[in-house]
Amino acid sequence: MAFSNDQYEWCETEPMVWTRSVDEVELFYAALAEQWRGTGRMFFAMTGHISITVDAPVDWCSDMESAVDIALQHAWLALRFDHPTIGARVVRDSRLGGGFTKTYHTLIDAIDQRAWLDQTLVKISTGQTGAEWANSDPPAPVYPTLFVVSPPAVAPSPGSARKRIRRDLVIRSPHDIMDGIGTLMLLNNLPPYRIAAGVPPTPTTAQTARLQALAEEKRSAALGVELLTVPLSSTEVVPGKHQRVAITLPVQETARILAKGRELGATVTHIFHAAIPMAMRDIQDPAAEARRVRYVNYILRNERPSCVYPYSTDLHPASVYHSVSGGSLMVDLTVPRADSAGSSADEQVEEYGRIVSKMKDFYFGVKTDAEHAHIAPSSGLGPIDPIIVPSKGPFEMHDPWVTGEELGTGLGVFLGTYRDRLTLSAAYNDAFHDEAKVQDFLERCKDIVYRGLGI
Repeated sequence: MAFSNDQYEWCETEPMVWTRSVDEVELFYAALAEQWRGTGRMFFAMTGHISITVDAPVDWCSDMESAVDIALQHAWLALRFDHPTIGARVVRDSRLGGGFTKTYHTLIDAIDQRAWLDQTLVKISTGQTGAEWANSDPPAPVYPTLFVVSPPAVAPSPGSARKRIRRDLVIRSPHDIMDGIGTLMLLNNLPPYRIAAGVPPTPTTAQTARLQALAEEKRSAALGVELLTVPLSSTEVVPGKHQRVAITLPVQETARILAKGRELGATVTHIFHAAIPMAMRDIQDPAAEARRVRYVNYILRNERPSCVYPYSTDLHPASVYHSVSGGSLMVDLTVPRADSAGSSADEQVEEYGRIVSKMKDFYFGVKTDAEHAHIAPSSGLGPIDPIIVPSKGPFEMHDPWVTGEELGTGLGVFLGTYRDRLTLSAAYNDAFHDEAKVQDFLERCKDIVYRGLGI
C-alpha cells in the first residue's frame, strides 16, 4: 500500500538552511526537554563515553599527543560530513504556532568549518577522567558536542621506552538528534524514524483497535495493587545532577553467565532484567502483613533492524530509531511481613527461574511482533563489540557506554558487554537517590543473578 511522508523530507527553506517536520519520537524528546528547561538541565540528553589509548615512544610523547588531538579534530569534522545531522537541532517554530521543527545549516567554507569545530569540539583538562567529568554536571549543548577529556598522565613503567597516551571522549547530544545505539555508532544521515521504518502516516483500523487495547492494559495494570518503585533517599522536588555508577564483571564470570544463559535459552538481558523486580521487592519496607506488589515497566528496543536499507546500518547513527514495548511488562511478587524469615534458597531460585521465563516470553513477543515498529514508536545495549571495534590502527578502545540524562525519580539500568566483560550500570539523579544505595541496588541484582544461576 502506497503512503506519503512528504512532511518528513528535508526542504531548503532559505539559502543553505534545510528544515523538516519532527516525527513522534523526536517530538517526545524535544517536548520533554522544553518542559524541563527551567531546571537548567536537558531531560534525557545523551551522554556517550569511550576511552582511546595510543602507545608511543617516550621521546615522541609530546609530538604524539598533539598528533592525537589534531586527528580527533579531523575525525570530528569528517563525521559532520558523513553524518550531517550531528549539525542539526530541533527548535520551536513560530510559523507552526510554537511547534517543533528540525533545522540544519550547511557548512559553506573553511570559516564555517572552523566555527563549528570551535563550538562543538571542546577540550577538558580538569584532572578528571571522562567518567568522572560526565558525573560532574557537564553542560548539555543544543548541538551534539564532543568533549575531549585529558585524564591525569600516567608515568611509564621504570625502564620502559614507551608511554600510553589516553583521551576520554564524551559526546553530549539532545536526545531528539540521536539515541543510545546511534551515539555508540557515532563514537544519518537525514531521515526520521517514520521514513526509515516505513511507518504509514495513519494507523490501520486493526492497529487503532490494538492501540486502544494497549492503553486499557496500561490503565488496568495499576488497579487494585501496589506498584513497585525504588524508594527515594530524599524529599527534594527539584532535580539535581545526573549520575552514573557501574559494576564490571571479570571475563571469567561473564563467560559463566553467558554459558548458563545458553543452557536456559535466555539472553544476558533476560537474566539481569529478571533480577530487577526481585531486587526492588527486597528493598521495600516490610509491613505487619505480607502484601502483593507489581513490577510494571517496558523495554527499549533498537529499531534499526526494522528499518529499510540504508537506515538499518551504521551509516545512520545520528538518528532516533528506537521504541518502547507497546504492552506492559508485569511481574507480580510478594513483600513478606516484617517478622518473616523470608524465602528459602530453593524458593528464591524457583522464583528467579519463573521470572526469567516471563522475561523470555515478553521479549520474544516484542521481537516477533510484525506490527511493533508501526504501533509503538516512541535500552538494553547488548553486545557493544559489533558497534565499536576494540582496536583501529594504533588506537585501542576501552569502556564504551551511553546514558540519557535522568531528571526524574527513577533508575535507568543499562547492560552491555565489551571485550568479553559485562557491565551493569545505572543512571540516576542525585537529588532523589544517593550513590551508595544505587550501587547497592546493582550489587543486589548481581547477587540475585549469581544465586539464581548457581554461580
